[in-house]
Amino acid sequence: MNNHNDPVIAFDGVCFAYGSNEVLHNVTFTVPPRSLVAVVGPNGGGKTTLLRLTLGLELPRFGTVRVMGRSPKAARLSIGYVPQALAYDNRFPVSVEDVVLMGTLDRRWSAAYGRLERNAAADALSRVGLDGFAPRNFSDLSGGERQRVLIAQALAGNPRVLLLDEPTANVDPPTAEQLHELFRQLANSLTLLFVSHNLSVVTANATHVLCVSRTASLHTIAEMADGTFETAYGSDRMALLRHGATCQVVDSSQVLTSPHACCLANHNSRETP
Repeated sequence: MNNHNDPVIAFDGVCFAYGSNEVLHNVTFTVPPRSLVAVVGPNGGGKTTLLRLTLGLELPRFGTVRVMGRSPKAARLSIGYVPQALAYDNRFPVSVEDVVLMGTLDRRWSAAYGRLERNAAADALSRVGLDGFAPRNFSDLSGGERQRVLIAQALAGNPRVLLLDEPTANVDPPTAEQLHELFRQLANSLTLLFVSHNLSVVTANATHVLCVSRTASLHTIAEMADGTFETAYGSDRMALLRHGATCQVVDSSQVLTSPHACCLANHNSRETP
């Protein structure tokens, strides 16, 4: 059991490859408790692989991954996961409560859901602002409501770490802001990592930024660029997040020739190209 202030997630010299294609190389970082960490980087840079390693769905070729001082497999019941999209047939009649109860499957001993599981589901729905939604049909919900239900499903398992893969990619901007407000509230008691391509969301909500582009480095928002976020977003020009030793947001015209330049984002757009 790790101490209260020990790192919640720790990568130490992690290398991972799919066959001969190395995706992550010598990745080392630690995530402190109750952090709200934005995971950013180019497509194919290793963000999803990093989440899979944290979940224990992949094993590093070299190095170690620890979650609360244990292997991801040993810590699995303390990790919640919300995928970017859910493969779901709208014709299938399933209630909101049924969906949330699925988050308790690894924790129950009997074949039927009992009072403890149903209380956990009700509490999780309350935490995401969906009191009274339990009997509703999941297919009747809006996109933002469905995303909250999936978050409640992850919370029903009482995790200490919550991983979210682009949780606002398929919702409108007002709903996205509501979800990020929810994440800020959850970070009072949990450690959250969320993948995002939207730099304005990152700067407005995260406590830390994890830059992933084959390697990885973790920075607090205060460390990132000493005011260059405002500089980059002060006009309609493109902002650019440069991954590397500094991991800064800068004026794109200064670094477009850099091999580490990526994550272009317009201040007025919701998603990056």
